[in-house]
Amino acid sequence: MDSPVWLWMSITVGAALAQTLRNAAQRHLTQSLGTLGATLVRFLYGLPFAALWLWLVLHFTAQSLPIPTLTFWAWVLVSSIAQIAATALLLQVMTNRNFALGVAYSKTEVIQIAVFAYVWRRSRYPSWPSTIQVMPSV
Repeated sequence: MDSPVWLWMSITVGAALAQTLRNAAQRHLTQSLGTLGATLVRFLYGLPFAALWLWLVLHFTAQSLPIPTLTFWAWVLVSSIAQIAATALLLQVMTNRNFALGVAYSKTEVIQIAVFAYVWRRSRYPSWPSTIQVMPSV
């Protein structure tokens, strides 16, 4: 099933716009709720959407959830803490400096993923060419 080329471009542009609007809204939330309060709002707001997406995928693919292992839960814990900390730091930068600097920092995530994948997993994943192509846009 091939989708039209314009479809992925529209979704990507829409996601980038939504992310920018979310970051701008959170910057203002940080002023009234503080960094940790705005971080909590970000994850609580996203939770119903994530649950809905999971339900849709399971419903339309007729798949079931795999049984999680202890290793799975360890990675969930580590990545959750890292995501929450990174979000709090991003909001703090936006509060103390400016919006553009915070967004610029957040765009280094592609490079960070490639470096961490190599260091921790000794991944020889062919993402290096893509990472190098993305670096000038950061």
